[in-house]
Amino acid sequence: MKLIAHYIFSLGVLALMGQGALGLLLALWLSFSVNRLIDLGHTRRGNYISRSWVTHDLYTAPFWGAGVGLLTYFALLYARVVAPVAVAMGVVSALSHLLLDAVTESGIFVAKKRKAIAHFSYSDPRLNALAILGGMLMFLFAVLHFAFGQLALAPQGALFALA
Repeated sequence: MKLIAHYIFSLGVLALMGQGALGLLLALWLSFSVNRLIDLGHTRRGNYISRSWVTHDLYTAPFWGAGVGLLTYFALLYARVVAPVAVAMGVVSALSHLLLDAVTESGIFVAKKRKAIAHFSYSDPRLNALAILGGMLMFLFAVLHFAFGQLALAPQGALFALA
């Protein structure tokens, strides 16, 4: 997937986890930082860029997300963000990245072995548009929920409440 699709999709997922303005800001930061970090793990072989198991493995990627979440927690101690929330959002951001990559032809790694759910090209415009649209809809729902309170389809509160 294109990096912009990763950013927007995970922003939508994370926005549903948080609550309040701080939760949305945390979702924005973690979406961009975790997805960028994971894509730094690409290796170059001639003219071909390949994913590395170091950042694109089902067992290693959550640790990268948790690390960014933990660093974010330490950077925002004054904002009353609890560590489990930031760490959980970092892990979910990493897993959402892997979910999108798993439907591409290169797939992801599971215990250092490549696995793919589907075999779309990473640059397939329809697939990228679908991920972006899904992320935008989730983000819009989270913002509307924050702005207007309980919506008809909303769960009985966000997964994590940030004050």
